[in-house]
Formats: sequence, C-alpha cells, structure tokens
Amino acid sequence: MVKTKSLSSRYDRTETVSNQHGADKSKGLSTLTKLKTISIQANRITSLDGLKEIPQLEELYISDNLLTSLEPLSHAPELKILDVQNNPITSLRGVSALAHIENLWATGCKLESFNELEKELGDKKELSEVYFEATPLQKSNPVLYRNKVRLALPQVSKIDASKYPTFECSSNDTKKSYSIRESLKSQYLS
Repeated sequence: MVKTKSLSSRYDRTETVSNQHGADKSKGLSTLTKLKTISIQANRITSLDGLKEIPQLEELYISDNLLTSLEPLSHAPELKILDVQNNPITSLRGVSALAHIENLWATGCKLESFNELEKELGDKKELSEVYFEATPLQKSNPVLYRNKVRLALPQVSKIDASKYPTFECSSNDTKKSYSIRESLKSQYLS
C-alpha cells in the first residue's frame, strides 16, 4: 500500500487527473488509497474523471487548467477545499455532492448563474468561503454582486476575501426572514 497523502505537480502538461507521479500506471490513482490532497495547477488538465479512484480526497487545487466540467466531483464527497480558479468552467454541476465543502475558489471561471449557485451550494452548511471575482457573476453587476452571493449563499461568511456576518435568526423570525429573503431572491437573482 502506498502511504502518499499529498500529490503536487505544476507545469507537467498532464491532461487528465489519473496516473500521476509514482502511481502504478496500470492501476491509476487507485493505488493511492490514503491520498487527501491533490495540487496540480497549470497542467492543461481537461478532465477530472480519475477522481472516481480517490473518494477520500479532501483538498483539490486544480487552478489554471482547461477544465470545463466539475461533474466528476460527485465521486469525491469528502472534498472540503476546491480551487478551480481560472478554468473555463461555465457550470457548478457536480459540486452539489460535496456535503462537506468549506471553501470554493472559482475566480476567473465563466460562471454566470446565481440561481445555479444557490441550487448547487445553498444547502452546504459548512461552506464559509467563496471566490467568484472576475467571473460573469461579478462582471455583470459589480455593485450588487456580493449582495447577490449573500442572498444565494447566506451561510457564507467570506466572499472574495471580504468578511460578512452570516444570516441567523431565532425560530420566531424564521418565517418572516425566509419570506423577505425569498422576495429579494426573486427580484435580484432572476
């Protein structure tokens, strides 16, 4: 058994997340049974299909690649930190399976739907930090951008390095707060 817990590579020009550094090429990442962290920025990676082999992965740093889909992340349910900055990703499909996600860094991606943000990440209670700068989300209306993120993801306390209080209310205020929030969402997130 290989005892590797972290895998790091930069500028290797790898195209898929599989058969990396020291893994038996016939078995792919399945030989790295203790792997918790992968850091492979700037490698021209186009696919995350190899993540099926490492469901215990907790941190994935894969910025500055050529990813267009996050759907294979559904095979990495323990992921807590996800850095996909500067990839041509247009959708967050796949991140809804990340029950323990705490940090999502997607600066420079091509995300444009606040409704999708809420759909994919709205129920992630552990999510506390997000970065969506330099995306169509931010560029389309820079003045309202952070407020829209806060409406879509009220559990988040840090947006693009700026700290915000989370929305919490007593059970007596819940219905009224929910009603106000839903009204604002229908007005600003559509």
